Amino acid sequence: MPGISSIRISVDRLSVAPLDEAVSIADARDNSRGRSFYGWAVVSAASAACNGRGATASPTPDNPYHADIVLPKAAAVDKDARRTHAQELADASHWQSR
Repeated sequence: MPGISSIRISVDRLSVAPLDEAVSIADARDNSRGRSFYGWAVVSAASAACNGRGATASPTPDNPYHADIVLPKAAAVDKDARRTHAQELADASHWQSR
């Protein structure tokens, strides 16, 4: 993957977002994509930042609670590393309905 320096996973910072506002933002985003919003896979900032990952706030005009989990640069070229990070994040998460 030439030119890719890192992989970012788009997330919402639910620990700082009022739930009703987070649901409204998610509904608007998914409605514009023709999707339905059911809830979040929630992972703590500490878990997001394990194993060389970073977590950084990255507000957007439509979502002041947006953030990114940034995988280590090596994961950009290593498919097995991306799978490992994905599995670690999934294992550390729990479901939160809207």
